[in-house]
Amino acid sequence: MANYNIDEMKKFMMKHKEDIEKNNFNALYNDVFSANASNITEFLLEAGIDPLVYMTYVPTSYAEDIESIQSVTLPPNIEYINGWAFNGCRNLIKVNLNEGLEKIGQYAFKLCNIKKIKLPSTVTRLSDGAFQSCVSLSEIDLSNIEEIASSVFYDTQIETLYLPKTLKWLSSGAFRGMKRLKEIVFEGTQKDWDLLIPSNESWYSFLCDLTLKKPNLKILG
Repeated sequence: MANYNIDEMKKFMMKHKEDIEKNNFNALYNDVFSANASNITEFLLEAGIDPLVYMTYVPTSYAEDIESIQSVTLPPNIEYINGWAFNGCRNLIKVNLNEGLEKIGQYAFKLCNIKKIKLPSTVTRLSDGAFQSCVSLSEIDLSNIEEIASSVFYDTQIETLYLPKTLKWLSSGAFRGMKRLKEIVFEGTQKDWDLLIPSNESWYSFLCDLTLKKPNLKILG
């Protein structure tokens, strides 16, 4: 059930009639507070319009708390996903991300019901809490990721985390809240791993929740 005021939405759409006719959805979303972005999205989707086809990014709070969304396939023109874009889409199960996507913003998919996901080879950064509290997420292909921020996989089902040799930076809270994590498999060398982890810190206390048992570390390179 839509949570927006239909009369107010009609007024807003009329204000941006020219933008909509020209498919200039970047301008439309730039004129709304992030708290109202999901209302715009819900209104457009119900009208059969997918604004992402005409945009270069997914706006902040684009579909936040829209529980009717079950799957998302990003078009090839999307370059980055802003923070909280799909936060709270509790029935979102399937996500297909496009090649050309470079960054996933903070808490972008928090509280979604995704079970597994593959990152495109072009994604280089996962921001804070990108998949936090995706309680069904058990498998993720990190592809060519270079940077992993804090609490990205907080409260997920992941037991084995595969880290590619392209990884260059781990946040001090990169593994925080991964209660089910049993093993980390790093595709780089021991030297690469040592460069990631400060020598004066125990890697598991630096990067893991201190209340958790240290996972096994396997170096493949």
